[in-house]
Amino acid sequence: MVKLVLLSLLFIVNLPSSMPDSTGCDKLSIKTEITPIPGKHQSNVKIKVTGGVSPHHCIAFDKQHKLVSEDLNKLEFERLEPGSYDFYVSDHTGCTEKVVVKIK
Repeated sequence: MVKLVLLSLLFIVNLPSSMPDSTGCDKLSIKTEITPIPGKHQSNVKIKVTGGVSPHHCIAFDKQHKLVSEDLNKLEFERLEPGSYDFYVSDHTGCTEKVVVKIK
């Protein structure tokens, strides 16, 4: 008589929320929320980031390549005039993504 013994193994693997790309960076997912200011030709922009390694940092330039804010910890930008803005979002490891925001 042959007894069959089943051995059950449970492996728990903690994987990052996103997998690194060919450069070793985790993909940053960036969403922007644009809120017009009533009665003005300005808008507030909020950057929402998932993925990568926290904390996230952001630097923004207007269409004349002028720095919008010197505070790298800022993910909310207020009273931006109509135009195109380049937002560079980086994670703690230096992986960076660019997103262009156009304010009407």
